[in-house]
Amino acid sequence: MNDVIETIIAAAGDVERFKPEALPKELLERIVAAATGFRPLRFASPPWRVMIVVGDERDRLIGRLAEALGRHWGSTSAGPRGLASESVLAAPALLVVFSLIPLSEGTEAYGVVAGAVQSMVLLAAAAGLGTHRIPSAHVVPEAALDYAAEFLGPQIRGGDLVTLLAVGWPATGERPRPPSPGIRPVWAGDGPPDLDNMPSTPAVDMRPPAEVLRARGRERVLCVDPYPYNRALLEAQLTRAGYEVEVYHDGASLFARVEASGAPALYIVSDTLPDTHGFELVRRLTGSGQEKHAPVIVTAARRDSAFRIAGLSAGVDYYLRKPVNAVELFTAARILVDRHRLVADLRRANTELARLLEELRATQGRLVQHAKMAALGQLVAGVAHEINTPLAAVVNNNDLFLRIFGRMRQGRIEERDLAAIEDLSKVTRLACARMSDIVRTLRTFARLDEADVKAVDLHEGLESTLVLIAHLTKSGIAVDRRYGELPRVECHPNQINQVFMNLCVNACQAMGERGTLTITTRVIDDAAVEVGIADSGVGIAPDKLARIFDPGFTTKGAPLGTGLGLSIVYQIVEGHGGEIAVESVVGRGTRFAVRLPVHHVRNAEHDHR
Repeated sequence: MNDVIETIIAAAGDVERFKPEALPKELLERIVAAATGFRPLRFASPPWRVMIVVGDERDRLIGRLAEALGRHWGSTSAGPRGLASESVLAAPALLVVFSLIPLSEGTEAYGVVAGAVQSMVLLAAAAGLGTHRIPSAHVVPEAALDYAAEFLGPQIRGGDLVTLLAVGWPATGERPRPPSPGIRPVWAGDGPPDLDNMPSTPAVDMRPPAEVLRARGRERVLCVDPYPYNRALLEAQLTRAGYEVEVYHDGASLFARVEASGAPALYIVSDTLPDTHGFELVRRLTGSGQEKHAPVIVTAARRDSAFRIAGLSAGVDYYLRKPVNAVELFTAARILVDRHRLVADLRRANTELARLLEELRATQGRLVQHAKMAALGQLVAGVAHEINTPLAAVVNNNDLFLRIFGRMRQGRIEERDLAAIEDLSKVTRLACARMSDIVRTLRTFARLDEADVKAVDLHEGLESTLVLIAHLTKSGIAVDRRYGELPRVECHPNQINQVFMNLCVNACQAMGERGTLTITTRVIDDAAVEVGIADSGVGIAPDKLARIFDPGFTTKGAPLGTGLGLSIVYQIVEGHGGEIAVESVVGRGTRFAVRLPVHHVRNAEHDHR
């Protein structure tokens, strides 16, 4: 019996060459049925699916896998050699085994399917057949699952490819690779083991990783795992990568260290701990609903999706399968630590940017106030000029009144004095009415009692503006009004009037003492209107046109311009959800088009300013 077992096991080694002869269908089906005939009671349905691929379909499957392998590695000339040797691919049949075990079952359940595969290999060897297992690294699983879906239905795409076996009669003289002597088992309970005769196991590779995977400095990593072997392995691997490592056996010890010394650059937490669950510790480390202090890697033997999703909600950044692969550990640690540092740098930069933005807003506010005072000075000068003439008339009339009243007290009243009193009264009344109109116009322009949004007539604001700049236009500047029918527009009236004032004053200054100021209004559509203010002045050079709205830029020179008038205009129009466009031709003039929505559009940043 022992000889039979050893013969079957020896014959179950990988065969490199096969005869091209077809295999009996019944034989292969009996092997598969026998290998998959028993399954654990916890599986209500078979946890595996097996395909036997022969003939042209075998060639089609190999071609699909080779094409997918070429795409995977970025090669356009991948051939079957990437899968196995040509002699292996000449085997008359390929057995493809898929697992249907849910991910929630964990990796240990894969042993059920793996055991069935090994049974197929042994049964095939007992029947005189040779097999060759094609390594999983030489196959793209998605391509195999996509191929299998044509025969097993689309639900197979939710499974996993376990193995791909080449099966056939061994070529004449072909023998499997001889098995190694194997290892001796270690007995427990039957005396001390003979360690001197035990084969030596390869030590863990302790060479430093590539430079790109090493620590940037002595970055601190805190690890917690209940098993001494795992702690020692993590400490050794991370230390050789240049990290400063501290290991703990329970969650309480690690958390106490964090409270005493602050957060490290990285946490590595086992999913199972003697005093708490790994995810619960992660929640405490990251803070529920708070900003994480450091990235977290969780080490676990489980691979089911429900487990991983639960960890993501707790604050896990990455998972490492136990036993931990060193290269994956180095890569994950480097990426997470760098990402966390970059996020922290970005957060600090955003804080500094917010501070500078607030300072800029304050400075901008002061500059805007300065520009408003400058505009107010011009406005006051114009108003004073307009009021001066009727005021002078009132003063002169008052002198005449006093002279006439003096003669009347002396009894020297004449008819012409009465006529003069009547004429002077009319002139005084007209002068006072003129001053009253100017004050009322100034009030309308300023809209001091209408700072909030209100539906207004833009023509009224334009007319009040023209009255206040009359001292600039009456010398030789003609005003051409081309008003259309406009609906009432929701806006901040005082701000929009300031836009009209700045644009009209700029237009007059561009023309000097002669020219035409043209004001047009029209409806663009049901939602917007346009006010155009054009002059026949000197125009703006093309190289300066793109900068006219920049704060501090002016084409007038220091005595006349502050460089803030058009900047304020732009901010006000933008704050109302509108647009401002400019066209200019040197020597012919400039036209500004202000487009405003009929209904006010709230702009939080503008309201803040």
